[in-house]
Amino acid sequence: MITSISTAMDDVSQIQSKLGASINRLNDTANNLTSMQDNTEVAIGNIMDTDYATGSVQYDQTASADAGLASPC
Repeated sequence: MITSISTAMDDVSQIQSKLGASINRLNDTANNLTSMQDNTEVAIGNIMDTDYATGSVQYDQTASADAGLASPC
């Protein structure tokens, strides 16, 4: 009887250990995915900011060129 209880306790300990390791891996994966999402959002923001800045410069250059063509010489 004591042997059966001891064996059952060992089995429970092994299962708890495996479960704990699985939970840790899932938590690490969730943290990595959150980090990737944050990095992706920052990268998208940087690209959009760059595109906006480039578009503004191109607009200013076009507007200046148009103004130069429209003014009498």
